[in-house]
Amino acid sequence: ARAVAPGRAFLRRAYDAMLPAYALRMANAGRGRRMRMPSVVATLEVISDLQWWRDALQRNIGVSMLLEVNPSRLISLWTDASGWGLGISLYEADVDKPLTAIVADDSPSADADALLPSSAGECYAMRVVSRRSVRYSASEGEESSNVRELTAIQRACHRHDADWAGRVCLVRTDNTASVSCVNHGTSPSPKLAAIAKDLKLRQCEHGYLLVAVHASGKSMILEGTDRLSRKDERSIAPDFRLRPAFFEEHVAPWWTPSV
Repeated sequence: ARAVAPGRAFLRRAYDAMLPAYALRMANAGRGRRMRMPSVVATLEVISDLQWWRDALQRNIGVSMLLEVNPSRLISLWTDASGWGLGISLYEADVDKPLTAIVADDSPSADADALLPSSAGECYAMRVVSRRSVRYSASEGEESSNVRELTAIQRACHRHDADWAGRVCLVRTDNTASVSCVNHGTSPSPKLAAIAKDLKLRQCEHGYLLVAVHASGKSMILEGTDRLSRKDERSIAPDFRLRPAFFEEHVAPWWTPSV
C-alpha cells in the first residue's frame, strides 16, 4: 500500500475552505432545519495541495517505518538567517559517551531546555557534525524573513538528510513561523507552504522525523549560529549536552508510529 506519511497536512487548506459551509450547515441543524452541504469553490491553494498529494503518491513513497524515539539517535539542527545569509549548525548525540551528570554553574543560560553547559542533571553529549555559512542568492535576499528562516532548514535537510534514516532531527530556530511550518507541514503563505510540504516529503523519502522547537535569540548568539549567519565563522560551538526529558517532551507529541 502507498501512503503519505505527513497525514493530513496536504488537506489543511481544503479543510479551511470548507469550514464556513460546514459551520452554516451545523447552525441550521441546530435550528431543526435540514440542508445539504453547500458546494465549495476550490481555490488555487487547495488545487495546489491536491496536486502535491497526487504527485507524492505517484512517487511511491511514504511506506512508514517505526522510528526508534531514542535520545541517543538524536540529530540537533540549529539554523538562523540574517541580512547576509544563512547559518547552519548540525550536531548528533555521541553514542560513544554514556549519560553523564553535570552540575549547574554560573554561566549565562538562555533557555530552560538548556542544551548549554550550565544545564544540570543527566545529559547526552553532542558532537559537531557541520557548521557553515551560506550566502543568499540575489533572489533569496529579497524574500521575507520567514521564507529565509525556513529556507535555512530546507537547505540543511537537502544537504544532510540522506543519512538520517530512522532518526529524529530536533530543529532549533528563533522564527515561530518556521516552527509551525515544520511541525504542521503547511502555512497560509504559498511560499512557506511549498517549503513545508517539501520538508514533509523528504521525511517520507528518507524515513526520518523532523521536529522544530523555538529557541530564543539569546540562545542563538550563545550557541554561535547567529554569528555564522553573518559570515563570522570564528565562533566556537559550546560543549553541548541534551537532557533526555527535554527530548521526550518535545518529540513525543509529533511522533505517531504508523505502518
